Amino acid sequence: MREIIGGCGQSYNCGQSYGCGALQSVQPPSGGTYWTMGQSSYLTSTSGATTGYTTTNQNEINTIYSNFIESYYSGGSPTDCVFQSMAYLAGLYGNSNLNLNSMQNNYNSLYSGAISAGIIPLASGGVDAYLLPSFVDQYFNRAGGVTTIAQLNSFIAAGGSNFAIGTYTTGTGTSHAVVITGMTSDGTQYICTDSQNNIVGLTLDINRFTGFVAITGGCP
Repeated sequence: MREIIGGCGQSYNCGQSYGCGALQSVQPPSGGTYWTMGQSSYLTSTSGATTGYTTTNQNEINTIYSNFIESYYSGGSPTDCVFQSMAYLAGLYGNSNLNLNSMQNNYNSLYSGAISAGIIPLASGGVDAYLLPSFVDQYFNRAGGVTTIAQLNSFIAAGGSNFAIGTYTTGTGTSHAVVITGMTSDGTQYICTDSQNNIVGLTLDINRFTGFVAITGGCP
């Protein structure tokens, strides 16, 4: 069975309200990420989380995010996490004009044979994990020698313009894509941006990742 990044479902545009009112994240004046839940099911705690629960605790933030992603993706999609990640990454390299629709149309054109044969879905149904590196090559300079997690750790730790698009399973049979921008000081987590859900500074355990594409810059 082929792995699809993004899954399948309908279009999604909820701005700063994640899951159409279920979850919100803002940056407090002191820094860090501050979460507000519209549904208490995204965090199980001894304090008894209720509707409107808020926290700046990083462990709780990670729990909220993980439970939200699994719950939200099990009921449908968004499907454009790869394209959103690529657009965000292009911005890091100084290109703010990478258009989501043009990328999706290009994907459908490049892989039209496999799409027509029913092997993979259209871009609107998510990106085929096997094709992710070749599609990324259309827009970015890829660090081809970075093929293992150990190599990726060294690559990201070097900093500079070294970033990656990483994918991890959501627990619902699909994968989700984020941009890896750094590592925590203890080397156990990647610092990520979930551009589809407007979440910056998210930390995810390295062992959760099932795939990645290491990138050094945008194509000229």
